[in-house]
Order: sequence, then C-alpha cells, then structure tokens
Amino acid sequence: MSNTTGPTGPVPMGIRTPDDIEGAPCAVSTARSRRRTADAARGTTPSTRGARASGTVALGADAERNNAAARLRRIIERKARAWCDWCREDFAVVDVDVDHVRPLSMGGTDTDGNVQVLCRGCHRFKTSTEFGAAGSCRTS
Repeated sequence: MSNTTGPTGPVPMGIRTPDDIEGAPCAVSTARSRRRTADAARGTTPSTRGARASGTVALGADAERNNAAARLRRIIERKARAWCDWCREDFAVVDVDVDHVRPLSMGGTDTDGNVQVLCRGCHRFKTSTEFGAAGSCRTS
C-alpha cells in the first residue's frame, strides 16, 4: 500500500484527507460532525440529543429528576398504609399523595428531603395556599 502526503504527513492509500474533497471540513462525515457543523453555521447550541451524544449532557439527567418522589411512592405502596405528615392521621395508600415541600415549579428539587406524604385534604389545602385560586381546583 503506497502513501500520499497529507497536511500532517504521510497518509495510507485509500484514506481521504480534507484536501481530497474541495471545501470539506472533515474527511469522514458523521451525523455528529454534520450536526456540529449545522449548529455552528446557525450560531446555536447543540440540541440535547446532540449534546448527549457528545457527552456534554449527562445521560439520565431527566430520570434523576423524579427519583425521590417515585422512591417514596414505591415505599408507600409496599406498606399499603401511610400517615400524613401534616395531620398525622393514618390513611390507605389510595388516600395519600406524595408532595414536594417546595414545589418544583417554585425552584424545589426532587430530593428525599423535599418530598412528603400528605392526605388528599391536606394536599389540597397546601396547594391552594401556595398557588392561590388557580391551584384550588387540583385534586392531587
């Protein structure tokens, strides 16, 4: 196999260099390189999908958001009963809700320290005091 000379030195025959393709920024075009080129031309940041592919966004970041509430729900379902953190009464699983102490919409996080079990009545009251009349029509 004979070699040709590329911009960085000898290149084995059959491998294309940017000099082989007029105006090409890269000898081998991949979907990722095409996305980056298009993003650079538009002056935008990469899409989440593209960022995940390049490793700049952690995989599962969206999944981590719901871990604490989902974990607490699973614990309650296993026990079949739960008590309300506000009124301290015991309720069946179908009569309680997992609530964020500081709502996600108000900057709260989905961590173990920010979730609690509330009965439906206490949850409705808490939601109506946090969100006013707009939240009073919520049932969960």
